[in-house]
Amino acid sequence: MRVRFAPSPTGALHLGSAFVALANAAYARATGGTLVLRIDDTDRERSTEEHALDLVRLLRWLDIGWDEGPLYQHERGDVYAEALDALRGTGSSYPCFCTEARLAQLREQQVAQGEPPRYDGRCRMLPPTEVAKSLAAGAPHVLRLALPAGRDVVVDDLLHGPVTVPAGAYGDPVLRRADGSVGYLLATVVDDAALGITHVLRGDDHLTNTARQVLLFEALGVEGDRLPRFAHLPLLRDGTGAKLSKRAPLGTLDELVDAGYLPVTVRRYLAELLGQEAVDLLAPGAAPFQLPLVGTGAPRVDRARLDSLGRQDVARLPIDELLDGVGGTFDRVAAESLVRELAGASATTVQLRGELRVVFDGPGTGDLDVILGDAAPDSATRAGFEIALAAAATWLRDLVELEEHGDLASADAAVRAQTAVREFRSIAKQNGAPLRSLLHPLRLAWTGRDSGPGLDLILAAIGPRDALGRVQRARTVLEGIPAGGGERQHG
Repeated sequence: MRVRFAPSPTGALHLGSAFVALANAAYARATGGTLVLRIDDTDRERSTEEHALDLVRLLRWLDIGWDEGPLYQHERGDVYAEALDALRGTGSSYPCFCTEARLAQLREQQVAQGEPPRYDGRCRMLPPTEVAKSLAAGAPHVLRLALPAGRDVVVDDLLHGPVTVPAGAYGDPVLRRADGSVGYLLATVVDDAALGITHVLRGDDHLTNTARQVLLFEALGVEGDRLPRFAHLPLLRDGTGAKLSKRAPLGTLDELVDAGYLPVTVRRYLAELLGQEAVDLLAPGAAPFQLPLVGTGAPRVDRARLDSLGRQDVARLPIDELLDGVGGTFDRVAAESLVRELAGASATTVQLRGELRVVFDGPGTGDLDVILGDAAPDSATRAGFEIALAAAATWLRDLVELEEHGDLASADAAVRAQTAVREFRSIAKQNGAPLRSLLHPLRLAWTGRDSGPGLDLILAAIGPRDALGRVQRARTVLEGIPAGGGERQHG
């Protein structure tokens, strides 16, 4: 069993390409086969070394391990030249001297008549003497494959079953361009034959290509059991049902990398789109990929489902990985419960880092000016905020003093924080104040957010001294906000 993933380095790696890459890698693993990575870069105008390196980088990020390659088609010119010589020798190819203007006019006429655009075979009918004369004169030309006239092709697809592609769906395709470079069709077929590829898994937009490739395989003497088996995978769709483009949300793998999704999350999500369970098909001991489970309907890309899997995977990370890159000084042991809670609510590592910064750094003075001004827009609300923050400051000063005298050393930080927050809640009950009126200003002072992790988890993570400093800063900011501050324009 030999499969290949053969992307073209002409831009960002499409999520659909990652979908195909995973299918090939998982199929090779499930069958004990070999995955070949081939870079199909025969289009030298659009292919760049930078894009090729980017492809390899992203495949490595996704942990798509290949067994052979990467092989670059632009380095295999001699192999293609031999194939062209063989086709000329059997009369399976011919030179075409049609100009771009003539081909454009032909396409316009066919479209106007409701016919599929295809080459009409004009140069195939030229007398040998005329062909020889044009070649001797150095006339620009391409080489085309002489397809069998009126030949329908039946592709026995592993997912769709037998698919008949009628002869009228294609004309004689170009094998070599006028500049001497070979086209996609020739390079793909020659390489699949030379590399002994037994199964080709790719998007179902290649069905017409497959029919022409079968005919080229036959022209090169590759027939019967030596032909690869084909499986045409469904194309991914966006939320509207349209074919997923690189410009659409989640259209490229780079977008997922930049967003901070874990590679395992992307693999699990792609596995689910492939009709499997949401499992890591490449993990040791994972259930093998089952090609018959792949649906023929186009699956829609759904960020909500991706995020759901992301939250599961982020929550499973070891604490050291969760805190990797997080700055500031804090008690790592005391912060673990907080970090775990935030991880369970974060779909990506970038989102988690942002939530951790909110807690460990707290809101800046400029942010508080806007936050408190909006939260307390009138004098009555501000008065309530001032009372709540004053009470919090008194409570926290007592905690700091107890901590400095060592009177809290008998319990760990998490237990101390739970006890302290319970005491603060009792203050509201003793004074008959609504609990939210006391806790909401405190949460804003600590994080600048209306909601989030438990206050006891935050207090355990940042400690009483830092917590007091944030409350004092909020009180100072609140004093500096003019009356009606919530109504002012924020630049």
